[in-house]
Amino acid sequence: MLYIFVVLTLRTMNSKHNFLLITLFATTFLSAQINRRYNVDPVNSNSSYTITSYGITEDEFNQAEGSPFLDKEFKPGTIVSGEEVSKAYLRYNIFFEEIEIAQDPGSKDISSLKKEVGTKAIFDNKVFTYLLLDTGNNQNGVYFQILSTGSQFDLYMKSNVRYIAPYYGSTSIDKDRPGKFEVSNKFFLVSKNYKFITIPKNHRNLLKLVSHKKKEVKDFLKKNRIKLDKEEDVLKFVDYYNRILKI
Repeated sequence: MLYIFVVLTLRTMNSKHNFLLITLFATTFLSAQINRRYNVDPVNSNSSYTITSYGITEDEFNQAEGSPFLDKEFKPGTIVSGEEVSKAYLRYNIFFEEIEIAQDPGSKDISSLKKEVGTKAIFDNKVFTYLLLDTGNNQNGVYFQILSTGSQFDLYMKSNVRYIAPYYGSTSIDKDRPGKFEVSNKFFLVSKNYKFITIPKNHRNLLKLVSHKKKEVKDFLKKNRIKLDKEEDVLKFVDYYNRILKI
């Protein structure tokens, strides 16, 4: 499946390492800027108002198994927006599709990063970028994690969280079950003109996409026992695919 993304203002760096270097050299810190520039909604994204807008009560949210976050803990990170570089404590709320900001890890004053195309959030050795998905009828903005960059294709990952509502038994034998959050990931080959190609979960469908290098890729997948639902294996495949495309 092919996705085309609308990129209004996006500066591309040569490698993931370049992104991480920003963390080492940036010296500008977020303070009042959090509320002035980056905060879209001053309401805590974990507030009962925000939760109930999704049809979930606060008790159901707190008691649910799993997590709506990539990691609930805030991590020191860097925000890159155009020429501006700032530091803050960050975490990714996958369910609400928000990069959340705090001035310190224990703060209860939580803001959301302003959603601007090309803005990057770098924390916990991960790089996230915000892009608009053009579905034909409308445009939906989402965060992608940039896993690697290559000579022909980059590798992006989109995480999603599905909430499964709790079950309330009707008898003493039929026990209640809490709700739960289930995380799933999709991987994308991203061309240099920002065409997104979904990486299938099985070898057969992947080989259809790379028919011009079918034999080489087939041998590689078999020899290395590549599982296309595992991040480390998909990274190996994309690295190999970029290398053989040079030949």
